[in-house]
Amino acid sequence: MEQIQLDNVRNFWSLNYEDRWCLYRYWRQRYINELEDDFVRQAELCEDAMKMYKEAKIKEDGFILQQADIIGMTTTCAVRYQPVLQEIGPRIIIVEEAAEILESHVITTLSEHCQHLILIGDHEQLRPNPATYTLAKDYKLDISLFERMVNNGIQCDCLEEQHRMRPEISMLLQHIYRNLRDHESLAEYEHIRGVGSNIFFIDHTQEELPDADQKSHLNKHEARYVAALCKYLLRQGYSPNQITVLTTYYGQLFCLNNMMTTSDFNGVKVTVVDNYQGEEKDIILLSLVRSNREGRIGFLKISNRICVALSRAKKGFYVIGNFSFLARHSELWRNIVETLKTEKRLGEALTLHCQNHLNDGFKAVFAQDFKTFAPEGGCKKDCKTRCKFPMTRTLPICGHTVTLKCCDDIAGVKCPMPYKQRWSCGHVCQRSCGEMHTTTCLEVLEEILECGHKIHIQCYESKFKEICTEKCTLPLTCGHTRHKMCGKSMITINIARRQ
Repeated sequence: MEQIQLDNVRNFWSLNYEDRWCLYRYWRQRYINELEDDFVRQAELCEDAMKMYKEAKIKEDGFILQQADIIGMTTTCAVRYQPVLQEIGPRIIIVEEAAEILESHVITTLSEHCQHLILIGDHEQLRPNPATYTLAKDYKLDISLFERMVNNGIQCDCLEEQHRMRPEISMLLQHIYRNLRDHESLAEYEHIRGVGSNIFFIDHTQEELPDADQKSHLNKHEARYVAALCKYLLRQGYSPNQITVLTTYYGQLFCLNNMMTTSDFNGVKVTVVDNYQGEEKDIILLSLVRSNREGRIGFLKISNRICVALSRAKKGFYVIGNFSFLARHSELWRNIVETLKTEKRLGEALTLHCQNHLNDGFKAVFAQDFKTFAPEGGCKKDCKTRCKFPMTRTLPICGHTVTLKCCDDIAGVKCPMPYKQRWSCGHVCQRSCGEMHTTTCLEVLEEILECGHKIHIQCYESKFKEICTEKCTLPLTCGHTRHKMCGKSMITINIARRQ
């Protein structure tokens, strides 16, 4: 049927079966078109409303910013608030981590009112990371304004005294920072417990594996070794927040996370080097991953990443990798390896020792060596280490049984079992047996007062008469109203009615 015929249909039942379906499909399509048109109109109204809201929000934030002496924000936020910054016109702009920020992000923060631009950063560390690799390489977008100015000979002041790394660690960075000096306080760092050296590089020849899913690389030998070393250091008394495990590839990161899933590693941070710039930790364990017959070292040929990886540790630094392989394909690694050999901090095994038997050390070449020679973190001699075997103990106060380590003092243990005390009101105490208890029920209830308002009180308080604190409107004889606390308003109204 033609559209004109469909529009002129007056009696639906006069149509045959096929024409009815044709009419139905026509009506349905018209309804769909109307809905689509309405949806487009509503979407446009929504977009206009969102735009107006964002503009109002920016104006509101701009008013707040104008009252401040110092404004702090990320470069992404600075781009979003660029009109506000142009209006405020800050005369002094300080950019932190300027060597890792895109030049365009710095430019957008500037205005005609800027009189002093201060860039703080380190162009020897990570560069900006543009979203498009081709643009980064073809148009040098991965070079920051900070690095560009340094490379063009513009005057810059360099901080040459470091306050983070012990001298044995900062020694490696002399190949990057020629004039680096150590602050005298760094010599007071304690030695790492249970290890023969505060810094050591473990050399191996185990080949890497491709990670097809992540288009990355992993080395299971290194992952197993780092996990075992981490567990060993935790058993020397170090807390998890003193140790960070770093790697150079996401494939290795996932491999490490799969191996470090037990409760032994709770609190230990595991991440890639690129995500750790600007951070530090007492002990750093680093897995370099690359080891192959093709001679490809990937990211490890970039001096910026090497610099970040070698400068995160404060007191202890342990690195595992194929260093003879790296030295053959990178001049910087060759210089670092020569320094390590001279200082005798490179070898195929890490020397470990019990804290009670310093002269009886052992060498860990593979991950299983930690379990073989130091299953509990000490040694196999009678070194009076505390027994950590789990045992079922009975608590003397309440009689409940709990699982504790053999060496744990039972006197200081709070019973974790539910108390299960039932009050006269019918509620059950929700506290554990070892917690301090009261003689009153603390269950939170919702009560409805005589005025109709709801309040939340503890169960024992329901015995007392509560005064409602909600705000109510009280009519006055003159016709006006005034706001008072509900409890007082009710009393006033009741008295007036009695009179």
